[in-house]
Amino acid sequence: MERFRAVVENRHQYARDWKARTNGKVMGYLCPTMPEELIYAAGVLPVRLLSRYEPDDVSERYLPPGACPNSRNILLQLAKGRYDYLDGVGCSWGCDWLRHTFSSWQIHGNTPYNYNIFVPVFAQGRQAKTLLQGELEIFKESLEEWTGNTVTEQALD
Repeated sequence: MERFRAVVENRHQYARDWKARTNGKVMGYLCPTMPEELIYAAGVLPVRLLSRYEPDDVSERYLPPGACPNSRNILLQLAKGRYDYLDGVGCSWGCDWLRHTFSSWQIHGNTPYNYNIFVPVFAQGRQAKTLLQGELEIFKESLEEWTGNTVTEQALD
């Protein structure tokens, strides 16, 4: 547990060190339903974007006044360079505010790869399963094109 605690407390440095050590790509993501398994299988380190409260002098320019504090602060963290090691940012159609945050980042951010995957909220029924399978396949192909790596069944294990 101590190792895990150290990584969480120094998550930005861990990601920077991992990137330098592996010469790999790092992808931040906004929503908990982002398919991390595909990101890992593509040889990319996924990093959940988290807020950290601090006075905000940035996000009000990009998000409406009613935006939730979490979304505002994540955008602030991105804009202030806290996640300057990211090569990409992803969103999986979470709440409206996280989608707005992602859209703002796509327009004003500086990551070369940005991807928005639709993950159905209600996963019951054949249509949801078919839709999700199609979305995952398209995301897999996009990751492969971006990284130059092939996502294999073995890498997904």
